[in-house]
Amino acid sequence: MVSPREYELVFTIRDRTGTDYSFSERSNGLKFFLSYYVQLLAHAAPVPDQHEILLMDEPDAYLSSQGQQDLLRILEEFSNPEDGARNSQVIYVTHSPFLINRNAGERIRVLDKGITDERHTRGEGCG
Repeated sequence: MVSPREYELVFTIRDRTGTDYSFSERSNGLKFFLSYYVQLLAHAAPVPDQHEILLMDEPDAYLSSQGQQDLLRILEEFSNPEDGARNSQVIYVTHSPFLINRNAGERIRVLDKGITDERHTRGEGCG
């Protein structure tokens, strides 16, 4: 729920029990998840023939395993919408198994850090 106050905008989150919470009363994980979700929803409509790349560094930080699975679903819907209107690629770094779609193994890239530099060791280019 969003409610206006004088000179500020207040977000209130209602849980399944009907209890209202201020944004500051919720976990960092929920705050991060909602920020990702709102940013993706607010993203401008796709421009024809324009390719987009969304880069994220460890988006799993602060998220529970269920939150990570929900984020994976949202990122996949963003990059591959049912209407095919968007031509986007999502690339992120993670150590979490919950942000890996096991049904799309061809998209996974493993990087090993070398002694003096970083080397690409397995996989092809990202798709």
